[in-house]
Amino acid sequence: MPLVDSVQFKNYRNFTDFEMKDLKRVNLIVGDSNVGKTGLLEGLVTLWGDEQQFKALPNTFRMNYGNDITTKENFWSWLYPEKNKSLSVELASHYIGSQDHEVHRVRFRDDFTRYKEYVTPEKITNAGSGRFNVVPAKVYEEYFHRDFLKINILPIGIGDYEKQKSLFNKVSLMKNGESQLIDSLSVIEPRLNGLRYLEAPPSTQPMVYADVGLDYKIPTTQFGHGFTRSMEMLSNLILSGSDIMIADEIENGIHYSALGSVWKAIIDYAVKNDVQVFATTHSRECIAAAHEAMEAQDNYELNVIRLQNRKGEVVAINHDEEDIKTAFDLNLPLR
Repeated sequence: MPLVDSVQFKNYRNFTDFEMKDLKRVNLIVGDSNVGKTGLLEGLVTLWGDEQQFKALPNTFRMNYGNDITTKENFWSWLYPEKNKSLSVELASHYIGSQDHEVHRVRFRDDFTRYKEYVTPEKITNAGSGRFNVVPAKVYEEYFHRDFLKINILPIGIGDYEKQKSLFNKVSLMKNGESQLIDSLSVIEPRLNGLRYLEAPPSTQPMVYADVGLDYKIPTTQFGHGFTRSMEMLSNLILSGSDIMIADEIENGIHYSALGSVWKAIIDYAVKNDVQVFATTHSRECIAAAHEAMEAQDNYELNVIRLQNRKGEVVAINHDEEDIKTAFDLNLPLR
């Protein structure tokens, strides 16, 4: 699947006429509090997520409370600017390298359901007579035997070892899943030869053990936070088979000293498996770690996108490699 090149929101939350363009492999979204970073991620889930992910939005990035009626009034209604349902909401994305400018588009119905469609060149389907066809999602999915994009929303509060064990066992059952995980984790622990789920006496608790070339295997709990956090993130990605990873405040719960390891693992996996990353952060250290990890790659594919309120409109300002280097050299703000 090609990478997304640009995203447009019209009349969505506080995004009246908004565009993010020249997107890269890794897109870090920064900006002041309440400028719309979380709302932007919700828009991406609305645009690309499956039905289950879309319906779960009230509880995905925010604190939700109440029954369906309360949720409709206090969450879904606010997807319209100032709850004005007379406005037409539209979200769209374009793809890198598409000579025919293929567009994925979502519109809202009055009952807060989505109408997903694909604007596609005539040569791709037999429907329609013009140069472009507007193909409903169902037709597109039946034709290509897949959804538009598959996204993985990184769970908040990662750090539960029971969850890590469960994820590892599921990954181990997948064809090449375990080898994918070990390959990516080897970027931050080069000695890693293998991972095993074992109950090793005298312990009565099964744990995940790592083979690092010693005479005995080491429980992964003895590794640093960067390793275990990366293991959980990567396991989620491998299990989902996603094209896109979305994370809110990706640095949350990670000590700044572990950020470098986490970004090395994520970027290595994203490059090797053609995954695109969209994540928000409040941390300068997080940006620096992502920048350093990306510099080690053959191609620099990091974009820092600053959301800014300009005369009542939210705009996206891109910072490329040169901007990021200059900001750190001169100690200028990026977040």
